[in-house]
Amino acid sequence: MVAAGSEGRTQHQLLSFLQSKSTDHLKSLFSHLISDVLSDGAPVGGPRLAFVNG
Repeated sequence: MVAAGSEGRTQHQLLSFLQSKSTDHLKSLFSHLISDVLSDGAPVGGPRLAFVNG
């Protein structure tokens, strides 16, 4: 979330530390991670988690 809200050198340093190519890459990674981790198998309901950057 911090990387998504940063710009310039700060964003570059955060992405480098997180070993990510871009904020879009991080967004995709966390989207897949959360869907796997919080999946409860129910067709509706279950845990919900939202991120500031989408």
